[in-house]
Amino acid sequence: MKLKSVRFFLASLFLQGCFALYFLLQYEILVHYDLLKTILPIAAVAALVILLAMWFFSIMAKEKAAAIVESLNAIVTRPEPPLFKVQFLMGVIVFLTLEAFMLSFFSFPPPMRPLFIWLAIACVQAWIMLRVIFAEQYRRRPSFKERIKICWSKWSTVQKRVFIILVILGLIHFAIFWPINDGGRIHGDEEVIYPDLIKLLTTEETLYDTVWDFIIVDNWWYGYPYFPISAAVLVIPRLIFGNDYGQNIQLNLLLLRQFITVLPMTIAIIILVYAATKFKNYWTSIGMFVMMSLIPGVVRNNTRFWHPDSLIVLFVVLAIFFLQRDRLRYGRNFYLSAVSIGLCAAIKLWGLFFFLAVGGYILAGFIEKKINLWGMVKVGLLYLLVMSITILASSPSLLIPWVREAGYKSIADFYPVLREGYDEPDPLGVYRTGLPAWMVFFRVHYMHDAFFYFTLFAAVAGSLIGSQKYLNRLVLAWCLVVGGYLIFFIAKKSFQYMLPLMVPFYTSAFLFPALGEGDYYPAWLAFLGKPNAKRALWGILLIMLIWQLLHNIRMIPISQFY
Repeated sequence: MKLKSVRFFLASLFLQGCFALYFLLQYEILVHYDLLKTILPIAAVAALVILLAMWFFSIMAKEKAAAIVESLNAIVTRPEPPLFKVQFLMGVIVFLTLEAFMLSFFSFPPPMRPLFIWLAIACVQAWIMLRVIFAEQYRRRPSFKERIKICWSKWSTVQKRVFIILVILGLIHFAIFWPINDGGRIHGDEEVIYPDLIKLLTTEETLYDTVWDFIIVDNWWYGYPYFPISAAVLVIPRLIFGNDYGQNIQLNLLLLRQFITVLPMTIAIIILVYAATKFKNYWTSIGMFVMMSLIPGVVRNNTRFWHPDSLIVLFVVLAIFFLQRDRLRYGRNFYLSAVSIGLCAAIKLWGLFFFLAVGGYILAGFIEKKINLWGMVKVGLLYLLVMSITILASSPSLLIPWVREAGYKSIADFYPVLREGYDEPDPLGVYRTGLPAWMVFFRVHYMHDAFFYFTLFAAVAGSLIGSQKYLNRLVLAWCLVVGGYLIFFIAKKSFQYMLPLMVPFYTSAFLFPALGEGDYYPAWLAFLGKPNAKRALWGILLIMLIWQLLHNIRMIPISQFY
């Protein structure tokens, strides 16, 4: 970076700011804002004065300015440069600023639009300038393709082959449901949310109405991110059929069922297989994929059912995976888990139940002396900040007061139904809380009683001993909170409510043999380290899996109607 480049950047920002101030003062509506009519012009003028002062400083005090630029160059070009993080942050600011611009049609004061545009242009210009000036740093940085090759080269031959096999199985799993999801009965939930989805990609006569349809969702059953994610699947039909694309209901529902329900669940299962096995064993990896694909609740969810629960499962699995991958380093993977949890919470509030897993994870770093007390507070606050930004960025309409209030009212009105069930006769006692009431549904849709208690034992024991304590603790912390909430506080039972609990819960069963792979055991458990004990653990797991697999196959048709 040269002083000349900095001067040009400051001068261009100043000129852009002058235009922004000019357009700001053109808003007649500004006079209706007692506070903003003073603050906005003063803030804009102050920013322009600061930019002008910095420009004059770069001319009048060349040596000092050059020294500052050199200091910035030293920071950017150090072994771990913040250049890429700064550019990523600029991209986030641009995204948030564009959302704020759209919200100025409904919530934010319209006179702020020129300032939003100015900020967005400034960030884009800074990003381009850094990309051009520090092109050498980019050339030295491995491309995405090269990074994939590096990661691939680190895998053993077995891991590569297992991955390829699972990808093929995943494609087969995806393809199996294609003819099943093509046509057939339209589910009641699909009928309710389909019109709101179609509005997102429908252009209206005015910009205001078009932005309204894209930002405001009248349906409060699910959070806003679910709709643009689903709408992305329908971009090609929208381009082909134009504004009337919504009339192709069967085609659209087929795509939505496959890419919003089947595909995320398939990816989530493969990620769980990797988290548990690292693809180091053929039969364990393949068996785990097949077993989890044949969970009755998973099969039913994949069958003619466009719903957000597969996305929820995927974000839950990603949060666990990123925390496992981070290994108490509190780096990029740690904050990627916050993004996953934020998206999960924005769609169906499930992410809020990660407090025990994340809190325990941060506390573990303090106990193991990876971070001190201040570090624990700092990473905790940054985690909450990233999670909160994710929620707001993915749900911009939450910044509109009446939308936020309507959403809260919808949740508050529906919670009594979840807590007590519908106001209707309940001769079979379905609307009850407690483990016995829920075990009936666990048995039909997910696992037999014996396998449930076996998996619970494997999770608890695996959190204390063995080579998979880390993953077991994350899974157990998540499942205890979610399971406790469902079992003791929710009376209304739908099979999809259990998906974010039961799909990750299955993982602990496959981690059972890891009880015999620990580095240290108490004296009374030393026998677990012996070869015969390891064989016995595998034998017990194999028996339980075969039993549960037969149970699943028997329950798949029953689950469709229960």
